[in-house]
Amino acid sequence: EGVYALITSIIFAIGIILYFFRGNLNFYEKNKNLKTLTTVWIALNVVLILVTTYKNYLYVSFHGLTYKRIGVFVYLLLSLVGLITTFIKVYATFNFWYLCRRNISIGFILLLVSTTINWDTLITKFNTEFANNTDFDYLVQLSDNNTFILKEYIDVVENEPPITAQNKIEHKYNRYLTKLESN
Repeated sequence: EGVYALITSIIFAIGIILYFFRGNLNFYEKNKNLKTLTTVWIALNVVLILVTTYKNYLYVSFHGLTYKRIGVFVYLLLSLVGLITTFIKVYATFNFWYLCRRNISIGFILLLVSTTINWDTLITKFNTEFANNTDFDYLVQLSDNNTFILKEYIDVVENEPPITAQNKIEHKYNRYLTKLESN
């Protein structure tokens, strides 16, 4: 719910800021009060981002990491970047296209960097090592990249997962080995 409030707040904030700082008002010398109010509004949205990040972190530490929770962190990071570039646009008196170019470039770089990460392995390692409640059904449904990690987990850990989860992991492991042999 906090993320939806954040989305609405940031869209309104950036939209209104872009509306007021368009055209000649962007370059008007006596707009100090408006710039101060804009800074306060951006700072409040940054605080909202930090609070939502903390809430998401608490949720992840209890329930584990998933693709959607990673997506929330990515959205929060991009929102923070958007607010920072909006702040730079206002104080350095850049135009709207500066804001578009910077945000699109940063989003594209983040997308490129995210393709180098093996997310299934990261999610599995995090959930088996740090999460309070590990959802093994979710982990088994991920791609085969986490198969050996799951198998090692049930072989090594003393407090093993439930029998049904062990059976699913064993089935996934055997299926993956058969698939590797046939390839």
